[in-house]
Amino acid sequence: MAGLSAWMLLDYHRGSLTFQGSRVVSQGVVRRVEIDLADAVEARWRIHPVGGSLVVRDPATRLVVNFAELGRDQRHAIVARLREAIRPEIQSDWDLFAYKTRFGEGGKPRAVPGPGEILATRARWTRIFAPALVASAAVAAVAWWWTRHPSVFAVVPVVAGMWSLFRAMTPAEGKVEREISWRSDPDLMGPLAFFPAWGVVGAVGIFAFNRLWPRPAHPKALAIVGCVAWFGILLLTAHRLDRRQARRDREAAERAAREREEADRCSLPSATEL
Repeated sequence: MAGLSAWMLLDYHRGSLTFQGSRVVSQGVVRRVEIDLADAVEARWRIHPVGGSLVVRDPATRLVVNFAELGRDQRHAIVARLREAIRPEIQSDWDLFAYKTRFGEGGKPRAVPGPGEILATRARWTRIFAPALVASAAVAAVAWWWTRHPSVFAVVPVVAGMWSLFRAMTPAEGKVEREISWRSDPDLMGPLAFFPAWGVVGAVGIFAFNRLWPRPAHPKALAIVGCVAWFGILLLTAHRLDRRQARRDREAAERAAREREEADRCSLPSATEL
């Protein structure tokens, strides 16, 4: 693991991306990839890793350009150049990429939410996580009284850590986020409410299994079947949630693209002005 981390760090520092006319040269530690954008047959914009990436293919070469390691201004300049140099008809998933990476927006985050959005602040996370922290401590105390296992208190620092993480990720002035509510997202809030409830079901199941009497004939086999069923339902729900979120992101990206096109048309001078 340490060797892999050192290799990634070395690749980060020695990697480079060079433009030579229509050609792009990606130089890593030991591998050099060169592709002529004029000969590209496919260009797919991706929203992962954080910051996005681009996969370009020609008949013989595959080039991956990751933008996560670049500063915002540098990333914006490289993305704009690639977007312009590659034929539009072979580019895919651009609208989703532009929406998720906020390409083309100003450098200062928006402070005024629009329709279906909220201003996420650190105080808001406090209002959410403070009751959750108290509730988790109460549930852990009840579980400890019942089982006498001190490990049940591990949930308290987990909730506290999530609280600290969300606060650290939120600027002091706040940031605009899409609103999630039962009214606006009924198909999303259901699965989100399912996860903590399913966690409680799993915890109760473990404690109940330890107190079964008389003991089942094959306790290990029963425990394995129960764990497989519990994790299977959890993964299936997570997969469905991910698909729903991807669909909503694509719909939002299409709306944002139409709004940009409308704004561009409105900004063009009319015939009378010319």
